[in-house]
Amino acid sequence: VCGPSITDLQRCFLTMTGAALPDKAQPGLVPIRLKLLPTETNSSSKPFGLQGYEIAVQADGITLSAPTELGIVNAVFHLLDYWGCRWVMPGELGEVIPVRATLTFPLGTKRYQIGSDSRISGSILTGRGENELQAWSRRNRMATERWLTGQHYYNYAIPPEQYFKDHPEYYALIGGKRTPTQLCTSNPEVIALMIAAAKAWFKGHPTADSFPMDPNDNCDFCQCAKCVAQDPPPGKTPDGLPR
Repeated sequence: VCGPSITDLQRCFLTMTGAALPDKAQPGLVPIRLKLLPTETNSSSKPFGLQGYEIAVQADGITLSAPTELGIVNAVFHLLDYWGCRWVMPGELGEVIPVRATLTFPLGTKRYQIGSDSRISGSILTGRGENELQAWSRRNRMATERWLTGQHYYNYAIPPEQYFKDHPEYYALIGGKRTPTQLCTSNPEVIALMIAAAKAWFKGHPTADSFPMDPNDNCDFCQCAKCVAQDPPPGKTPDGLPR
């Protein structure tokens, strides 16, 4: 994540000032240092959060610190945002880099946290790739270190093509007939399969904060007696479906 961000910093610095940003500190210039902190720093009285960072500005340099790589990236783009760089939409057309005679930043040390706390519904926003959406999310400090997923996932977790023929009872009872519109959520075997699917999900998605348990995108929920008993009052809708 840091590599493309440093490239952006160098490119934007050149566009703004007309001067190249050296890779190493040079006499007479104020260096910008990147400092990856130990992870235990994140549990201090003023935590960074999943993607927070600290900017320390002194006469002898600017230090961008964070306990995660993504926090460092966010600090880089905080600096560029302060200097007027904007990415209003993905792609070259959405980039606005001003011309500056001087670049300044207030003296002192301040810690920043990202309001979303890194939980966004989509792994595409990790900012680790170089397509336009990923780059845009990273530049706007919207990339994620971890992500919270929400999807209509019943038929992915317990796919009808795998189970329906031999176990129609796993699926919704609609008008007296089993159909794979939704799951029969009162079936203990369905519950066990969903737990197994959740464990497999977290094993395959170690940065996810959640397992998607949203039902399928329709109202054809199971009408068996045990499932209907789980419905809150006042009961069924006029067309006989569970509320």
